[in-house]
Amino acid sequence: MTGLAGFRPTTDGPTGLFLDTSALFAYFHPETDEHEEARAFLTAVGNNDIPFRPLTTSTYVVDELATLLLSKGTHELACTALERTLDSDAITVLPETDDRFAEARSGFERYDDHEISFTDQLIAVTMRDEGTDHVFAYDGDFETLGFEQLPRR
Repeated sequence: MTGLAGFRPTTDGPTGLFLDTSALFAYFHPETDEHEEARAFLTAVGNNDIPFRPLTTSTYVVDELATLLLSKGTHELACTALERTLDSDAITVLPETDDRFAEARSGFERYDDHEISFTDQLIAVTMRDEGTDHVFAYDGDFETLGFEQLPRR
């Protein structure tokens, strides 16, 4: 488990974790550099070796994931990811609301000195609403938005 030290929560007990597109893409696409690491981490979470609960993502992330896997992988890979994410008992897929969308738009327009994507702004709003402090992501600027991004490097 030493290879997963950068994934441990900073608090004791179960800690909520948001799953970003980049992390799920690495988990599902076998040709990414992070594939083995992402699989090892999520397997450890699934086995309760690393206490992250609840696991959440959003409909925008699932949309991005399927589209990205279709363009950089295969239709079969995209469908597998959709099925395993949407039908998972361990992952809650949160819908976007009009209020969250409006708040993300405001944040996107306000952060003109950073290149934080609109989707990452929407994730940040969702995480704040859900009381989630940790995000599993291989890209994005979640630390600028006030979150603990895993893996820590």
